[in-house]
Amino acid sequence: MHTRTRIASICLGLACLTTGALALSGAAPSGSSAAATLETHVLRFSPEVLDLGEVTADTPAKATVTVTNTSSQPVTVQEIKPGCGCTKTSEPPKGPVAPGASFTIDITMDPGKRTGVDFTKVVHVVLTDGQKETLQIKGRVKSMVRVEPSVIDVAAIMDGGAASVTLRSVDGKDFAITKVVPEGMLGGGSLRSAGGQESFAIDLAAWERAGRPASLVVSTSRADAPEVAVPVKVSEAVAMFRMPAAAGGDARRSAIETEQDALIRTIDAGMPATSRSADFRMRLHRESGMLFVHGTADELQSVRKAVKALPAGSGVRESTGAPPA
Repeated sequence: MHTRTRIASICLGLACLTTGALALSGAAPSGSSAAATLETHVLRFSPEVLDLGEVTADTPAKATVTVTNTSSQPVTVQEIKPGCGCTKTSEPPKGPVAPGASFTIDITMDPGKRTGVDFTKVVHVVLTDGQKETLQIKGRVKSMVRVEPSVIDVAAIMDGGAASVTLRSVDGKDFAITKVVPEGMLGGGSLRSAGGQESFAIDLAAWERAGRPASLVVSTSRADAPEVAVPVKVSEAVAMFRMPAAAGGDARRSAIETEQDALIRTIDAGMPATSRSADFRMRLHRESGMLFVHGTADELQSVRKAVKALPAGSGVRESTGAPPA
């Protein structure tokens, strides 16, 4: 009798341990309804990803997507919600959508003014039970005006590289460059292309005063290329310093240039007498008084220390990207 009781107790204990392990691991016993609570997709989009291909800038692109209820139960769509304001959709279907039945969504997407850029958008279909299914939209705004270089490398310009941007129309048609952001690149005027090509100078001082934006935005007179963005690449090890500027019409320009050169020599002499890296450069834009320094992080720190050691009235200070006082 005692033996049977002991066996029963052991079996009961093992059953408790098994149940506890299932509870701790989050697993559910076979046949329970917990397995059915895992989220599954109940809608199928056709196409699965809406690829709009190449679209024209500032011209809405339209497409239609078919949505099918793949579950075994009717579903009701509460709302169709675009991921951003540039995308518009048709209204959700009225009433439940039966198993296997389909409805369509009309989509209109405004690609914006900038050309030569890829885009990814989304549209959410929200059901009344709270579940959300998401459609991805992708495409590219085609380039009617190409840009060279495709990326502006600040360090390369400091090292004597090309300091201009050239725009060429794909079809050879002429256009005008009406604006460049940051301000100051065109001097308040506009440039007219010849043979579908036009260039403008890169003013690093204007770019720096604007806070060193990550791209230049060029506006043109073409309706199919209202804006062209040109990325700006900046090395992490670049610092900029303001010093007295030698303006073109200044009667003291010669004296100011001599002062600039003396300050640079003093900064250089104030750095440790160790070998400089191959990347170390100091380049001065005399008219704006901007000193661009490129090198390793340690070298830039040494330059900062040398600048702080200059006489208080030298007028040299590190730039933060803010306009001059």
